[in-house]
Amino acid sequence: MKQGQRIHRRIAKRRCGRNKPPAFYRFFYRFSMLIMIGLVAVLGYGISVKQGFVTGEDLLAVGTWFPFEKWFSLQDETVSAMPAYALLKDHYYSNGSNQAQAIGDGVVQSVEKQDQRYVILVKQDNGVIATYGTLESTAVKKDERIQRGDVLGTYQESLYLYFEKDGKEIDLTQAKQG
Repeated sequence: MKQGQRIHRRIAKRRCGRNKPPAFYRFFYRFSMLIMIGLVAVLGYGISVKQGFVTGEDLLAVGTWFPFEKWFSLQDETVSAMPAYALLKDHYYSNGSNQAQAIGDGVVQSVEKQDQRYVILVKQDNGVIATYGTLESTAVKKDERIQRGDVLGTYQESLYLYFEKDGKEIDLTQAKQG
């Protein structure tokens, strides 16, 4: 019996003795695991928002808190002038080319085909909902993040633009400012 107790004590000493790492390493290991779990959760949530797994206006707004494109992008950011649109008639504009350019940073909410033309709905970071219509072709997809000046698609003679903020119609200059 005494011999069995001695064996148990020796085993306990080995388990709790010198084989145990110092407290600093245990703390560092636990802290780094906690950080990694947090990062995986945040990135998983960002991907689920982008893929549409999570819905709801409040939950989608959380995804804009983290600028993933800037954090993980290795591309140079181009500096471009604000797209200049000239008003032709009610809500129809032209910018001197046949390319429709985004007037602000935002996320593409929808890309729909209506009467052989495309309509793109963009929710800008400043809260403006921008509608780009009468497009011949598109260069963006739903839930894609766009920057000011990015080409959204092409049009023939004129581009239909409509801007709305807080349920009220606004003009182009107000939409640029937010």
